[in-house]
Amino acid sequence: MTATSARARGPRLRRVLGVLGLLLTLAATTTAPASPAPAPPPRPEPGPATSPGPRRTPAQAHHRLELSGNTAGDQWRGTQHIAFTNTGGTPLDRIWLRLWSNGIHGCAATDPIRVTRVTGGTPGPLAQDCTALPVDLPAPLAPGDATEISFHLAIDVPYQHQRFGRVGDFSYLGNAVPVLAVRDAGGWHLPPYVPEGGSFGESFFSLTADFTVTLDHPSALAVPATGTVQSTQSADGRTVTRIHAPRVRDFAFAAGPFREVTAVTRTGVTVRGWATPDVTSAQARSVTATVGGAVDFFSDSYGAYAHGELDAVISGAFTPQGGGMEYPGFVLTEPTGSVAAHETAHQWWYGMAGNDQYHHPWLDESVAQFATDLYLNRRRDCSPVSGWPSASARVDAGMDYFAGNYAEYVPTVYHQGVCMLHDVRATVGAEGLRLALSDLMARNRYGVVEPAEFRQTVQEHSRTDLDPLWQRWRSDRG
Repeated sequence: MTATSARARGPRLRRVLGVLGLLLTLAATTTAPASPAPAPPPRPEPGPATSPGPRRTPAQAHHRLELSGNTAGDQWRGTQHIAFTNTGGTPLDRIWLRLWSNGIHGCAATDPIRVTRVTGGTPGPLAQDCTALPVDLPAPLAPGDATEISFHLAIDVPYQHQRFGRVGDFSYLGNAVPVLAVRDAGGWHLPPYVPEGGSFGESFFSLTADFTVTLDHPSALAVPATGTVQSTQSADGRTVTRIHAPRVRDFAFAAGPFREVTAVTRTGVTVRGWATPDVTSAQARSVTATVGGAVDFFSDSYGAYAHGELDAVISGAFTPQGGGMEYPGFVLTEPTGSVAAHETAHQWWYGMAGNDQYHHPWLDESVAQFATDLYLNRRRDCSPVSGWPSASARVDAGMDYFAGNYAEYVPTVYHQGVCMLHDVRATVGAEGLRLALSDLMARNRYGVVEPAEFRQTVQEHSRTDLDPLWQRWRSDRG
């Protein structure tokens, strides 16, 4: 996600600190520790990469999506099939589909994302500003059993500067494809789409799934997307592009006459930059190179990138709206390296090691921005003068708090949370924290990180009791 002015009204793209003028002034110097950090204790053995876990369901999903686009690439029609397993401990009599981008403006006379002709279950009325659709199953699905639903999907991309929007000849379909909501011991996770009425967004939470996607589109339009293209077949001015995306939390794509820039990283990942006409060739090459360097840096730091390809859609259209947005194997970014690097960091922090973004936004946003600071060698002023926006602000606050205190979101999550991690690094040592984050990734690759596990994993790499540090940074809950 990216950061923009907390005082801006209306829905916006996600933002990176590099595009926020206020926080750029804070990126001056990082407060150094008064004395060298103690040597870390012997490194504990990381556990195995986790599955979604017995509490979270439905999981082990496979989405089969077949869509046909119109000449402009802003209307898509087709079918979606979702096979899934009840990985919970109790029968599952209902699932929920999240139609996230309906929430940008709330319910409309004709919602831009529409699910009809459902088979394998009975749909109920839309909820949460038309972002949540319940589907009752024909019979309770026992733990360990699997089933499938299918439906017709219609997507109309509105004219708006958004992760889900059309600007000129280019359409961006972020959070447009329905995904399964998550149920755990606390019940269903059905948070609202936070940007409605605000200027930011941290609502998303989904488990990893496999996507097999077929896009039938005009040959004049490129379709950069999550996943890897398996084949293309063209005839009579149209192209059928087949894509496979394993173990991803979402599927996003764009459509338009993009210019392509391709690079291969030292670690063998293909990075494709897709630029709009307002982006110069030099900017496109620079951003693509920045993304490639970030892939190698984060792979060395936290573990190998999960996919063989990463698509970066580069457009100045994102600049006035805040900068960019991350999706698995696919990012939207303005033509600046700081934004592109931040969205690339999310491929690790949220893409591979997931989190509940609504309840714990710092777990991906603060960590991704901290990783970006290290990659760009950015120094940050973490002195008290650049401190808390209010007495009630907390790094570990959820979006239920920030939705009512929107001016506090950026300075708390994108600055105070990042300063907290710099403080941890100064306390446990650079290598100690890197090893802790690497272990956290190994234990939760394709899984979900909880705040308590984050703190515990870092504590395993510290000879110092970190509880006072978490309390000082107001991040000791959850």
